Amino acid sequence: SKNGLFGDEVGNPTVYLHAMATMAIAEGIHAGVLQKEIGLEPLKRATDILIKTQIKGSGWSYILFGSVLLEGQDLNDAPPEDFHPYGLPDTSVTAWSVLALLSAKDVGIEVPNEVFESARRFLIGLTDLATGYTGYNAQANFKSSRMYHQLEKFPPQFAPAMTAVSLFIQRVSVDNKETPRSSKHPYSKLLKTQDALLIEHRP
Repeated sequence: SKNGLFGDEVGNPTVYLHAMATMAIAEGIHAGVLQKEIGLEPLKRATDILIKTQIKGSGWSYILFGSVLLEGQDLNDAPPEDFHPYGLPDTSVTAWSVLALLSAKDVGIEVPNEVFESARRFLIGLTDLATGYTGYNAQANFKSSRMYHQLEKFPPQFAPAMTAVSLFIQRVSVDNKETPRSSKHPYSKLLKTQDALLIEHRP
């Protein structure tokens, strides 16, 4: 669309679909299968949407923040900082958004480091620093699934998928490319704990 959104604002899948499409465009440019002069402008607009719909100091939720993208309104007409009525941000949609922005950055789109730093802090906030488990959208009981009726069937110790997601994002989103696997990573001790956790609970 003209405002940069890929597809329509359709509710829960909106940010997922937009992030995936944004990443696909960026990767297409990177691979040389999409010409820069065709792809960069829509990629820039799509990236702006992801940057401006990140919940301040946190991650992303399923739905773009309300009326910002309705007809006749400008993307810069952002709501107050504490306005996010469409639920909490969660680990999986945040990961897709970060990956899309990293791909865009790789082909020359400017993305502020604070965007990635906020996402990493959000994921740390959902993580038990002692065990390494990362929850889906809450730390209190380290929920492994958004389907509440499945939580007993798939408790965190048997479904560490969000832990794997958090570990991956922590490593790939740091600014210094030499940092992800080194002891210089700000959360190196936690990442080692998560490494061991995932090795112990393999698929």
